[in-house]
Amino acid sequence: MSALLLLACLQAAAPAPIQLSSGVATPLQLVAGSARGRVQIPANAAGLSLATADSSADVRLFVKFGGAPDPDSGDYDLASEDLWHEERLYITERDSIPLESGMCHVLVMAVGGEDAATTLTATVLKPRMYTAAVGVPLSIELTRAHGLAAEVEVPLPAVVGEAAERAWLVEVECPNADVDVEVLPVGRRGLFAEPYGFSNGLLGYERFVCTVPRAAQRVAVRVAGFPEIDFAERLPVRVLVQALEPPGRVPTRDLCPTPRLSAPDVPLAVAPFDRAARATVVVFGPLGAGSGVVVSPDGLVLTCAHVVAGADRPAPPLFEGDAARPPLAVGFTHDPVEPPWPTFGARLVEYREDLDLALIAIEGDLLGRPLPAQLGALPHVLPAARAPRLGERLVGFGYPGSGGTASMVSLTMTGGLCAGYSREAEGVLLKTDAAVHAGVSGGAFLNQEGQLLGIAVSSVNDGNAGGSIGYIAPLALLPEAWRARLGW
Repeated sequence: MSALLLLACLQAAAPAPIQLSSGVATPLQLVAGSARGRVQIPANAAGLSLATADSSADVRLFVKFGGAPDPDSGDYDLASEDLWHEERLYITERDSIPLESGMCHVLVMAVGGEDAATTLTATVLKPRMYTAAVGVPLSIELTRAHGLAAEVEVPLPAVVGEAAERAWLVEVECPNADVDVEVLPVGRRGLFAEPYGFSNGLLGYERFVCTVPRAAQRVAVRVAGFPEIDFAERLPVRVLVQALEPPGRVPTRDLCPTPRLSAPDVPLAVAPFDRAARATVVVFGPLGAGSGVVVSPDGLVLTCAHVVAGADRPAPPLFEGDAARPPLAVGFTHDPVEPPWPTFGARLVEYREDLDLALIAIEGDLLGRPLPAQLGALPHVLPAARAPRLGERLVGFGYPGSGGTASMVSLTMTGGLCAGYSREAEGVLLKTDAAVHAGVSGGAFLNQEGQLLGIAVSSVNDGNAGGSIGYIAPLALLPEAWRARLGW
């Protein structure tokens, strides 16, 4: 038999993919341990949910957009390979593989390669649709059933004057998750649709200006949420679109969250560390995020210089007449179960790149307006009277993982020993076996009385995966001028 004839026979023997209808449970026979399906992804899809049920064997799911997945060669976009019989795969816009419109191919394989049976449900998740009026805040909800996405259609009033374009101020606010926003022409959605404007910062508050052609009568504001908790079912969101006409007009209404603090009598951690837990903040800078600790009642925060890199100048105003926004956002923990909500604006006061230390000052809200008078003194820690001795117990606070895809994570408390000392170019650092993960940089390390010893600056992993060593910059490294400013 010729090679071409053999190939033709093999192609004829391979079963054709089964067309999957969205939301419909489809029985599959896994002949020789595999079956193929495909589902059409529309241009406005926000996600795809795949789930098997009633499997007679342990199965695996492999997905590829635009072609057949091939696990043997690694040619697939995403996979679900849990050790359980059933598999779940939830694909949204935040995945490293973009959710592309067109045909999505699914391969179901039985572990062991023997004949098996399962039921596969492929559900295309579409954004929840809303309508909003210009200048009127709209409260919406992002739900998992809709891919944690929503689309708000905004009818635009008639244009006054002869300008070819007009500018609009768009604001979106979510109290407990990072959100991304884009403004699109209505009816032009999908991976390659060119937006009028977008904003994809790390916060739950996005504010940007986009220009729309004079002829446009409607726009679609598309919002996607990225919660830290993978099983979050719903996220509350507010949306506001306002005209920037005439030029120089500053809108009087906004969605900027009001800075707030938890009540002092709300326990955030095991005593005597309540004060330190309330004073440890998440810090969002131009290039990422990390941790910090408030060291004065008027809002001075000690953190690492690399956390606030790029914050030595204010963010430029969005439009004529708008104030320059603070380059840093700061959030306090209100509930240890929930991530902090960055509602405070801050500026860079001092930094020493050679010491990897920085002082920032909390001075207002995210738009630079003064703090509410009723806040009073901010939660802060007091310095320890002496450096820790070798073997002394240390306690640390911070926000590990801050600045990732899901940029808001809850407060983490860690503990360990003063495990030694390390003489570096900047001076003598403390070593600890406490967990110092990415995002904890700038977080407080304290003694057993809850007094500040220093801040986390880095860690080194053991090449044999046997553990890691964290490094703490002690208070002795602080420049004398900083210590005098703090009264230390």
